[in-house]
Amino acid sequence: MPRFDYRTIENIKETARIEDVVSDFVELHRSGSSLKACCPFHNEKTPSFVVTPSRQMYKCFGCGESGDVIKFVQKIKPCSFTEAIIYLANKYHIPIEERPVTPEDIAWQQKRESALQIMSFAADWTKEQLNKGLSTEASNFLFNQLAVEESQVEKFNIGFWPSSESSDLFLHALQQKGFDLAVATELGLLVDGNHDAYSNTIIVPMKNSARNTIALIPLEIDAQQNRNTLKKSLLYDPNKSIFGRYEIQRTRPSTDFIFVHT
Repeated sequence: MPRFDYRTIENIKETARIEDVVSDFVELHRSGSSLKACCPFHNEKTPSFVVTPSRQMYKCFGCGESGDVIKFVQKIKPCSFTEAIIYLANKYHIPIEERPVTPEDIAWQQKRESALQIMSFAADWTKEQLNKGLSTEASNFLFNQLAVEESQVEKFNIGFWPSSESSDLFLHALQQKGFDLAVATELGLLVDGNHDAYSNTIIVPMKNSARNTIALIPLEIDAQQNRNTLKKSLLYDPNKSIFGRYEIQRTRPSTDFIFVHT
């Protein structure tokens, strides 16, 4: 039985869309933000099988069957985990790397998990800072200059990185939680592990298809022009990201406000 490189499995999880895979076997119908169908795993007349794209999960409220895209393939075909990985890799044209698991693989996986936890914490932290209240300058920038609506703040999980100056608020928050400051620096959240990377900045989280936060888009309030300058990190790869412009009404057409998704 082949052993897959951790990166291969992560790539498949991040690329494979559960709604696409399920629709190859089941006729799905839109129901709000989810998709519904009669469960393929037991007989029923009233649809109780729900696919939630935002979570990349499925669940049947009739028989209780649930899981992610890999588990769905295992169950529907049926097949082993290895066969499910090969099936999804072929469907999405993802190269498969097979080799024995090494200590370096384990270390890389642990570091990546730490990075995901830190990035999730960072997104939640900036949202908390925004909920505490914006300065007049930040509020004017977000709601007037960028013409963002209150509903969009919630929809895109927009946050705020307050002015740090010498206090380094985020650094202290990381220290209190015991996070690895070196990993936070690699993610671009800290400078040399000693200072906050941002100050007085609107933050838009970038998520991958698995809904994990992989980067923070900084929109500096006092900058003449904001451009995405994110660099490749443990979680973010510009060669694998798709940049899109969400439909947002603007009071000033010259404002180039771009939400980013993968």
